[in-house]
Amino acid sequence: MSSSLPRSVRHVACGSAARSAPEDALRLKLHGTSPSFSVDVAGLDQQLTTRVAPRFRDLIRLASYVLVADQAVTRGEEDSLDLGKRWRREFKFVVGVEDLNVWDCDEMRDVLESTLHTLTDDFYTFEFVPQLDSEPEQLNFGAVGDDPFLPLEGFASVQLFSGGMDSFTGAAEEILGSDRDVILVSHRSATKTWKLQRDLIDDLRQRAPSRRILHVAVSMVKHAKELRRERTQRSRSFLYAALAGTVANLVGLDFIRFYENGIVGMNLPVLPQVIGTRATRTTHPEVLRGFSKILSLLGSQSMRVENPFEFLSRAEVAGRLNGAGAIDVLSKTVSCAHVHKSSKMHPHCGVCSQCVDRRISMLAAGFAEHDPAEGYAVDILRGQHPTGEGDVLTERDRTMIVGYVHAADRFRDLASPLELQHRYPEVTRALLGLTERYVIDADEALRRVYEVHKRHGDGVGRAVETLFDSDTVRALRKPNGIPADSLPALLGARGLGMSGSHQQKEEVALEIVPADAEHVFRRQGQNWTLKYRGGKPLIMKHTKGLNYISFLFRHPSEELTAFALIDLDEGREVGRHSLSTSFSIDAKTLSSVKGKMRELKSALADAIEYCDDAGAARIRAEIETLEDYVSRETGLGGKVRRESPDRKRARSSVSNAITRAIGTVRKEHPAFADYLKRQIQTGFFLQYRDVSTHWLL
Repeated sequence: MSSSLPRSVRHVACGSAARSAPEDALRLKLHGTSPSFSVDVAGLDQQLTTRVAPRFRDLIRLASYVLVADQAVTRGEEDSLDLGKRWRREFKFVVGVEDLNVWDCDEMRDVLESTLHTLTDDFYTFEFVPQLDSEPEQLNFGAVGDDPFLPLEGFASVQLFSGGMDSFTGAAEEILGSDRDVILVSHRSATKTWKLQRDLIDDLRQRAPSRRILHVAVSMVKHAKELRRERTQRSRSFLYAALAGTVANLVGLDFIRFYENGIVGMNLPVLPQVIGTRATRTTHPEVLRGFSKILSLLGSQSMRVENPFEFLSRAEVAGRLNGAGAIDVLSKTVSCAHVHKSSKMHPHCGVCSQCVDRRISMLAAGFAEHDPAEGYAVDILRGQHPTGEGDVLTERDRTMIVGYVHAADRFRDLASPLELQHRYPEVTRALLGLTERYVIDADEALRRVYEVHKRHGDGVGRAVETLFDSDTVRALRKPNGIPADSLPALLGARGLGMSGSHQQKEEVALEIVPADAEHVFRRQGQNWTLKYRGGKPLIMKHTKGLNYISFLFRHPSEELTAFALIDLDEGREVGRHSLSTSFSIDAKTLSSVKGKMRELKSALADAIEYCDDAGAARIRAEIETLEDYVSRETGLGGKVRRESPDRKRARSSVSNAITRAIGTVRKEHPAFADYLKRQIQTGFFLQYRDVSTHWLL
């Protein structure tokens, strides 16, 4: 059993398939007396849409169904500390389509399921059936505002356009830099986003009055609040790609373009906590490869899905915007991930990963004056809060901000492409898409990925160094000398970003720890500051054991495996084998599993009696999974197998490191060491038991 008992499958019945769906299925309809939602495509005149082939109409509807289901089924609380385990959902779609022949084949199902899994980390299966309605479900097409009708011949490219810095730079390069006609494709997710996109496009039209700029946008209105439960929307780019691919097919182009800098596109984990679905893969090379395959299977020619900024950092993208002569428009673009929190005065929240990356990257690129602090609800460079809300940074915000800089430091210190691959094994999944797209071998693809991350790290390092002038360092040593939520203070508290001697860094770190903090367990560069029950702070050199303890402190009462702690310590995404299960491998576990199997077999008999074929199939799958688990974990006679060598090594390594760390603490603070020994369970399954003590981490 990999990480938990089998996931429950959510059935989604789409279109006419809803008639024969299981009772608990999510039923989605686009037309009729009570449609679930509506899809409106603006920018294409109705007479043009008669040229949209049925298979592409199916594509837009399918992508819409996937996005609606994504938002209708919650992943759980964003701050849950299960390392992403409960964020992964499983969907079974049954979809009515017009062109059954093109959809109902193994090749199409395989590429859909694998691409959406990579994009969202959820699991998908698809079944396609004929659309039985006399009139196929309709999409609404119309013009954008009062824009005149534009013939579709002669356009040079179809590009995704969000209104963010990267997508605007891509449009500016094509229109202003290369003097080309383009079609920009957007998602109208909110009124303020739609106005932002329109204003930016109007600016481009004013700068290039002789160029044709067609804007096509899709909006989705969900008619029930039950369809608006989940905010993450990881599958949204599938709808973008579907619409862009449809438009490209209309105009006879064999490519579409996403524009996203390579650091966001490759999406290597900034923090160990940012795993699975918590980190977007909108433009990940493997996702773009999958989109290309889907569109190629639908069209009469191969379709490429490109990201021209794949090997550029955000700071380098800013340089390209400057080269296109539109750097003055930077302040009008919005890169914030928290659109729902934005306001006219402060379109950026200032604390999400996108905002932090943008602020620091513009400092690195030398364009900070074009990205004014007034546009951010929180100015992390100076620790100011223009909204007047006071201290609005949560511990999660602070951890993410420091983690971003720390990750850039790690990129900066990488010695070779192989070291990048060793420290971030996730990079391997990007190489196949890159080798195919650029016709290069894996070594060359890895070298390019390494170089962009190295340049990104260098740029962030330079930007941070400019913040630590002599006045700042002196201010850090004074009470209330610098706002606690400013980037220099956040980094200084951890020994990052400052020049000077080890003793100077240590002095600053000690002074930044709040005097009234009772319990502190905080890493500061290569040192740890520990404080127990308000006593004198201890400064200890970094060890793996202290790091393991800090991860346990972040997850009180949660049971983590030794594999998980090793992954977290080494900066890797937590693998499925690393997640703790609700059982350990002992006689009690096997008894519980066998009891569960008996319950399932009884439920299976009921399902068969009441002709519930779908329920019976699901229960059989659960029973088979548990039987496989028992078979793997037991030997002859049903006895528990010996512990595997890998598990034994992990258990010994982690437990011994924690024991050594507690021993070191004992030399300075015996009472603290006794507390750690009582509250930390070692072994293969580790746990910090105390849920009442709050640690400043």
